[in-house]
Amino acid sequence: MKLKSVLIIMLSISIFSICSLAAYASNDSELEDGYDYAVEFLENLYENAYMFEENDLSQYTDSESFLAYLEGYVNIRRLISTRFAGYSTEYELLDCVTSGNYLYYEILHTSTIEYEGSNQTVGKSTRPAYVIIEKTSDGYVVKDWILPAQAESYIGYIRGFDLNSLIEPELSDPCYWDNRQKDAELLDTIDSIIQTQVERIERESGVSEDITVNDPEEAATVNSELVIIPRRVFPLDRSAIVNWAESNYDKDTPTTGNSAIVPQYYDFSEITGNFDCTNFASHALLAGGAIVYDTGDPGTGWYYNSLSDRSYSWSGVPNFGSFLINNRTKGPGGYAMEYTNIQNNDFVYQEGDIIQYYINGRWNHTAIVTGFEDVGNNELGALVTYRSSDTIRDVNASQDYYGAEATRIIRLYGYYPGDSLN
Repeated sequence: MKLKSVLIIMLSISIFSICSLAAYASNDSELEDGYDYAVEFLENLYENAYMFEENDLSQYTDSESFLAYLEGYVNIRRLISTRFAGYSTEYELLDCVTSGNYLYYEILHTSTIEYEGSNQTVGKSTRPAYVIIEKTSDGYVVKDWILPAQAESYIGYIRGFDLNSLIEPELSDPCYWDNRQKDAELLDTIDSIIQTQVERIERESGVSEDITVNDPEEAATVNSELVIIPRRVFPLDRSAIVNWAESNYDKDTPTTGNSAIVPQYYDFSEITGNFDCTNFASHALLAGGAIVYDTGDPGTGWYYNSLSDRSYSWSGVPNFGSFLINNRTKGPGGYAMEYTNIQNNDFVYQEGDIIQYYINGRWNHTAIVTGFEDVGNNELGALVTYRSSDTIRDVNASQDYYGAEATRIIRLYGYYPGDSLN
């Protein structure tokens, strides 16, 4: 991840005992045992979610509400993805904090994934997990767990979107789930989320009609709503998207994103009155592994065969955004959210996502998020790369360069395989 002038501020927490890795490793067997217990818990949880194993998670908790929360997460993950052909994870302790009988662990886990039926056979995912362990007379109990990167989905919806109460140990409540032990509303909410996802899967039968959004108020609908990644979505290679964009933005004639799908790159700015920004973004998604959805109808799908045989969504700003937001069948898909700076390293969008700008009554410019910069107040602003023509182009520009009336991020799920798995 590229950062401009990022300052890392280390704050001391006086009321807690902070454990260095050396102290953890050699001086405190209790902390080491607690860490091993936390890793065992994570391994069992992720095996259930991604490999469809049936490990008994109740052995790690004495809270029915927390168990329901964990089982809900497992069920959602199973609904929205196919079973992985292979899944392995390496764990690294980033930090540990003690407070009385409670042990707070920040654990980085790097997962290596093999995908069935995908043209991307191996992928990697690296993210932190936060686990709170209680030391009891009988051993250890897991009191809480969270993945902050998923604040926009199931976890954030259940807990609320301000996750500092867990991520910051001095603000944490290790009795969070004990206090929700008799929370019938929680259980109803989990059931409702799962049922909503089941119903969504049952009605997934085609692409929604293209909609041109002419109101910036309609740009973002997810900041306070449930967002769950749909099933059967394969990941895009975000590094490949960024690398292609940065390597091609300044070329008079960029290379195609995938020569097997679109043999040559056509510059849409050569058409009088047109710009190339969305065509450029489409090729970047091809470079990231996206497949096209050739419906033969220019008003639907996402494809380019020639100037006379292409979808409007390939090069049209509002059409491209509408396709990505509404697509649930084949090709890339995602959801829209109002642009916001990244706060406290909570990356609600990432490099490789799409950014669009609204001005003069319409969405009229597309760029790619290719990095982040320090903008002060513990916030990161997006850096974007775009190519509107061979003279109007830039790499890793501050996102606010365009002076738009509204800005939205299209957070990409990945791509749908369509009939390729049938």
